[in-house]
Amino acid sequence: MAANNNTVGLSNEGQDRAQALLKVLKREKIQAIYIPAGKVANETVMPLSAKAKILARVYTDSVSAFVKKLTRNFQGTNVLIVAQYKDIMPLMSELGVSPPFTELNEEDYDLIFQITIYENDKREVFVSNYGKKHHVTEIPQQYIIQRFNPSFIPPVNSH
Repeated sequence: MAANNNTVGLSNEGQDRAQALLKVLKREKIQAIYIPAGKVANETVMPLSAKAKILARVYTDSVSAFVKKLTRNFQGTNVLIVAQYKDIMPLMSELGVSPPFTELNEEDYDLIFQITIYENDKREVFVSNYGKKHHVTEIPQQYIIQRFNPSFIPPVNSH
C-alpha cells in the first residue's frame, strides 16, 4: 500500500486487478460497495461501481459499528467491502466467522473473501484470489472456493 493512499493511485497492475474484480463480480448483484478512504480503494472498485451503477461509500466507523450497520441494513443482499489487509481479520471476527488466517501480509492484495450469513445464522467463509496471483499467505485448503458466490466480501486493496 502506498504511503499516502489519498493521492497515489493504482499501479498498472492494480488497474488490471480492478478490471479482474469487475470480471469476477459483475453478475453477482452487488447492492452496496464500501471502501476505506483513499484513492487506491476508490480506483479498485471504480470499474465495478460504474458497471453496477453503485456509488462506493466510504466507511469510517469502528469495525463493530460498521458491521452492525451492514447486518442491519443489508440483510439478504450482496455487499462488497474493500478493506486494508490489517482490517480483514477483525471484520471477519465481528461478522461472526472464524478467520482462516491469524494475520495477512501486506502483499496479500489479490485475495477475495466470501462470507455467507444464512437465515438460521449459520456463517461460512471461503477464500479465493482474483486477477494475477499476488499473495504470499497460503490459503488453507478447507477455505478455498472453486466457484465464486459472494455475500459479504472484503477483498484487500489493490496496489
